[in-house]
Amino acid sequence: MKKLFGLLAFMTVISGVAVADEFTNLNLDSHWRGIHGGLDNRTNLNLNEWRNEFTGTLSLDDEWKGLSFNFDFLRKDYYNTNSHWIGGGWDNDVFLAKDFSHGAFVGDFKLGWKYEGYTSDEFGSQGHGNEYYFGPTVGFKLLGQEGTFTAQFVYYNDVDGDTNRLGHTAIEEKTYGRDYKDAGTEGIGGNFDFNFNGTIAQGRFGTVTYNLDLKNHWRDATNTKSTDSDGRNSVYLDYDGVVSYDSPRFYGFGVGVDMENEYEMQTGNGNYVNGFYLSPKASFKHTFDTSIGKVGVMPYVKWDAIDQQKGKTDGKDYSGYGDTKLRAGLKLSLDRGE
Repeated sequence: MKKLFGLLAFMTVISGVAVADEFTNLNLDSHWRGIHGGLDNRTNLNLNEWRNEFTGTLSLDDEWKGLSFNFDFLRKDYYNTNSHWIGGGWDNDVFLAKDFSHGAFVGDFKLGWKYEGYTSDEFGSQGHGNEYYFGPTVGFKLLGQEGTFTAQFVYYNDVDGDTNRLGHTAIEEKTYGRDYKDAGTEGIGGNFDFNFNGTIAQGRFGTVTYNLDLKNHWRDATNTKSTDSDGRNSVYLDYDGVVSYDSPRFYGFGVGVDMENEYEMQTGNGNYVNGFYLSPKASFKHTFDTSIGKVGVMPYVKWDAIDQQKGKTDGKDYSGYGDTKLRAGLKLSLDRGE
């Protein structure tokens, strides 16, 4: 409870800054995840994860019409069942965006920087890395559906961690190691991403929506800095589709369910994983107008009732349950509109 009061105070302070610096929106998501590590472990909790994610957009129209500064700071901390901290790190994305409109083409250009790094209580640094990217995102219509296409040039510089890794545990996938290449490499590449989303049905009984992300990330490791790295992983594919049902809200309360399938593959070594998830959810949402904008408060819970994984790592096939089964948290938002 003390942490939640601290988050509320933090949002209040930032809101005051927002008025002076023309923030158009701010969002804070703080939640706990209970993880059942291991493909055969369905009932025993063996890891706790706490995530705090802070995102926002700062309008820079005074400097250049349509220019904005955007940020996404994500902090992850991991604890064992005795509440002892065993590792954590940052996964951040900061970028400038400039809107454009030319005939039928509407979108923006982005110039950004991503950082990711993790530390283990037992083994120290697990590595960190930087990505710098530039390119446009363009909106379009296909078969009556709205979508976007993103093309970006990327330079990356990765620093491998200590030789002692965390091992095959639930936290392993969360330690540093960009999923499209081996750790300890440097190079260039390109992102070629599609997104489709929209409403399937809407009525008195609720709303059904969908979101489809198709990510194709090519990387060329021009410098292999670690002897443990062969630089083979040249393309990373991440195809993620979600269909969501959300009920009408009754005095702020609402329920729903997400059905998701995500396929990831590293073409350089043939490693892949396909995850299917069916996740019921419940939340309470209240928004109210203030002198600085519309403020939203939404506590929520979400449970991966079905969490099936199937894939291949280092030539070995595997299948079973995934890691994350339950999450509970609080979302705070400030929307100042246009």
